[in-house]
Amino acid sequence: MIPRRIAEAIASQNWFIVFIEVMVVVVGIFIGLQVDDWNEVRKERIEERAYLERLQADFAAHREELTFAIGLTDVRLKQIDMLEAGIRSFDLAAENSDRFITAVEKASWASYLPLEPNTYAELLSTGRVTLLHSRELRDLLITFYGGIVRWEPILNATDERGAFRRAAAGLLKKEYLVAIEEDAENAEWPDDNIGATPAEATAIAQGLAGRADAIKWLPRMYH
Repeated sequence: MIPRRIAEAIASQNWFIVFIEVMVVVVGIFIGLQVDDWNEVRKERIEERAYLERLQADFAAHREELTFAIGLTDVRLKQIDMLEAGIRSFDLAAENSDRFITAVEKASWASYLPLEPNTYAELLSTGRVTLLHSRELRDLLITFYGGIVRWEPILNATDERGAFRRAAAGLLKKEYLVAIEEDAENAEWPDDNIGATPAEATAIAQGLAGRADAIKWLPRMYH
């Protein structure tokens, strides 16, 4: 319709009508483009909000996981201290028979599990990081997850723990291992009775003291 009116106006040399019709076309195109832009921006804001909510959920989980890991790491350090003290003083091992025997097994267990950066990984893989309009937030995410990548090989170093477990193998009887395993999810140092007697703890401390290839790994595990 509009092109026909423009053609008729040109044929009659009615330049005013030509101008008006052309302006109508231009303004219509401009408004259409603006509407498309507004819709795109609106969709991006909705998508950004969804990602922010998912990041918030991820970090709530990270906080819980890291809080647990910090508590468990503190327990592991105390268990290594207990082993080092117990092989120097068998009386101390006897006085803390359950704790000392538990430490023989659990001191080499991991205290940290890798975090799962699900939302951030998705943003990176899809190239949608720029949806997050806050440059400060993007920088903080890079810093946080970059730090995790750097530290995970250290926090998850299994060579020292595995070497200690192999060197200390056979010190604990099956009943102790089962009782300790049942308390595996406890971040606190358990005070429950695993059936150890002072004499048994003393014997295990003496056995560990005689395994230099196990003792040498304790400082590395602590570090």
